[in-house]
Amino acid sequence: MPYSLRKSVMYELWEKEKDNLRQTCLNKFRSMSDFNIWLVRNWKLANEETFFRSAVTRDLPAFKAASDIIIANRYHKELADVMEKCTPGTLGERLINTVNLRNALCNQ
Repeated sequence: MPYSLRKSVMYELWEKEKDNLRQTCLNKFRSMSDFNIWLVRNWKLANEETFFRSAVTRDLPAFKAASDIIIANRYHKELADVMEKCTPGTLGERLINTVNLRNALCNQ
């Protein structure tokens, strides 16, 4: 399936990950360590100011203060002060992680 990319994103990524991208280009067959289109896509999403028409907040204390509910895939010590706002957000194939997160949240 075709996926459109901006040249500026590719140039930025190439500057930061030159050696890894060059090694990927030299491989005749794909390996698990090769970079792919999803890296470029996620790089672009991570550096934008909006995500699905929602503002992106990179300031964790401001995010915690503004959020009523925080969907977390796993427990992290940075979320310890807002545990009452946290809920597990994984379903399906990550059910085990959800159960582990729920147990971690309940035991805190």
